[in-house]
Amino acid sequence: MKLSIKNLGIVESAEIDLKKKLTLFCGPNGTGKTYVAYLLNALMNLKADVQIPINLEVKENLLRYSKIAIKPDYLRIWAKHIGAKLSTQLPSIFGVSPKEAEKMFKATEINLIVEENDYLDVVNNDASFFYFKNIDGNPESFHILKEKKNDTILIEGYTNIDSDVSL
Repeated sequence: MKLSIKNLGIVESAEIDLKKKLTLFCGPNGTGKTYVAYLLNALMNLKADVQIPINLEVKENLLRYSKIAIKPDYLRIWAKHIGAKLSTQLPSIFGVSPKEAEKMFKATEINLIVEENDYLDVVNNDASFFYFKNIDGNPESFHILKEKKNDTILIEGYTNIDSDVSL
């Protein structure tokens, strides 16, 4: 997965491979290193609670079997939402007013680029974590489990399914 940045301050265009273990920014003063670093920091600290609209079939699967299959489209939708969420947070990332940010970042584009092997990385890895969320004023908790080499996420204990689900 890559972070694509266009027109962020003095940075006309940049692409950062997020799979790399180390990314080094070097260059003269005033070339946009800090802007890119701030944006990258915001991405890494972004809450992953992004709502993905799901169709009726997927919703029924969640209700009936407490599981959902990860499809490449979900990863792309998630990436699109993350890029959009970062764009809306530019004023707080850079400590400027929304009015000032409108001028500063009018032409800024932020995108996460999902490549085919990114989907395979998700499928080939495992994950297990507990998630707690306040739903309609009631705290809900559920366990999310994804086994290696399986494209199904098992969600246990999630009882309040609405038209969106967080992945």
